[in-house]
Amino acid sequence: MSPSAIATASPRRRAPSPRVAIAAGGALVLIAAAVAVPLLADGPYELQRFHSRPDLRPPQIQVSRAPAVGSGYIFVAPKNGPGPAGPMILDRRGQLVWFKHLPKGIQAFDFKPQRYRGRPVLTWWEGHSAKGNGAGVDVIADSSYRVIARLPMPRGSRADLHEFSLTSRGTAIVPVYRPVRRDLRSVGGPAHGRAIEGVIREVDVATGRVVFEWHSLDHVAVSESYKKFADRSSQGYDYFHLNSIREEAGGRLLVSARHTNAVYEIDKRTGAVRWRLGGKRSSFAMGRGTRFAAQHDARRGPRGTISIFDNQAPPDRGRESRVVVIELDRRARSARLVRQYRHPAGVHSDSQGSAQFLPGGDLFVGWGGKSPRFSQFDARGRMRFDARFRPGAANSYRAFLLPWRGQPARRPALAVRERKDGRATVYASWNGATDLAAWEVLGGSRPDSMRRVAVAPRAAFETAIELGRTPRYVAVRALGRSGAPLRASRPVAVR
Repeated sequence: MSPSAIATASPRRRAPSPRVAIAAGGALVLIAAAVAVPLLADGPYELQRFHSRPDLRPPQIQVSRAPAVGSGYIFVAPKNGPGPAGPMILDRRGQLVWFKHLPKGIQAFDFKPQRYRGRPVLTWWEGHSAKGNGAGVDVIADSSYRVIARLPMPRGSRADLHEFSLTSRGTAIVPVYRPVRRDLRSVGGPAHGRAIEGVIREVDVATGRVVFEWHSLDHVAVSESYKKFADRSSQGYDYFHLNSIREEAGGRLLVSARHTNAVYEIDKRTGAVRWRLGGKRSSFAMGRGTRFAAQHDARRGPRGTISIFDNQAPPDRGRESRVVVIELDRRARSARLVRQYRHPAGVHSDSQGSAQFLPGGDLFVGWGGKSPRFSQFDARGRMRFDARFRPGAANSYRAFLLPWRGQPARRPALAVRERKDGRATVYASWNGATDLAAWEVLGGSRPDSMRRVAVAPRAAFETAIELGRTPRYVAVRALGRSGAPLRASRPVAVR
């Protein structure tokens, strides 16, 4: 094998911090050093590239402050960059754990772990997206990353990209955008125009049966919208733009609509709007600093407060996006600003974004839109973690820090590079493995008679292990935190 050739199964180097292990196997003694594998430049952009998984090309993550505090992993879904889009899991240092390469033109939104029928799963929406609307399907994958369900929808309708929430009842709550004939003269449109209403639909995952449905036009007038009417809109007047739905105790839903600048509490039993927060018909007097615009991701915060990702767009100029935490006084019908979170760099996100409260009071923020960042703040508003996608064009609709345990169905991947001096570098990776702590290199003259020749700790998504001599056949075996073997790669013939 030539010095540049690489045998496989299935840039500039970072400064390594080698940890040395010596393993003896018969007469073969090898020294193994675990090295963080470098990221390679891809033209004017920088994408990650791996010897053992050349098919994976996720964007590089630039971390300015780390690690994230707490337990779990970071869930994002990069899109709009120079590389492929897809759901992506990172550890708390910002290093890759799992990436799924989606076909060209397909994007993923709202990627996160949930529970389905009592078991942990990964969920996301995937499909085509244009101008804030999407036509696609909601996907459920198990802890081995195998897709186990795609949410069936009634004929003629498709799930929108903004929300996909599973319930303990085996159902999913999803938004649907539906064009309806409507009088649009109140917003400067025609008498016989077409409005796009927001539909909230609860669907049985197994059967596709719709068990609940709510229509915005039955409860929120077109005249409540802040969006300017445009004759050239081919789909219709998107007056509401439903973008988050949270099921709450007592049969209520907390709903955000971007184009009315309002958050709603809906009685699920009757469909009635119990109250409005913000917008043209707020049920609460909006205290200083509580007004928000073009917002996303309304959620319940600590002690009954409501957190909102306030895009503050449009207009785009002269405003900073922020997260607001608002307290409602039901008796006085007033809203008070408890706290706001801004990025020190003065981030403005024209669209998208999320805010997730963590146990202990920290806040994890996905800045969305034109700002490819995700950050963590402590309860006092001080930044603890900050990272961004390296290609500036890439961004993620939302970002989460949540618990997860992945056990991939596929074997570990392996690549071997042999040099002229007889030494070799083994590259090992296992896309999605969260229990992986170390790699065991197996070698021998035949695939059925290999033995341990080296052990090295996991250094990153892909670990480079230097060998003193090159066996004829090489494989790698993943080891767990206790040292127990997890799974082995297929053997590779090196020479």
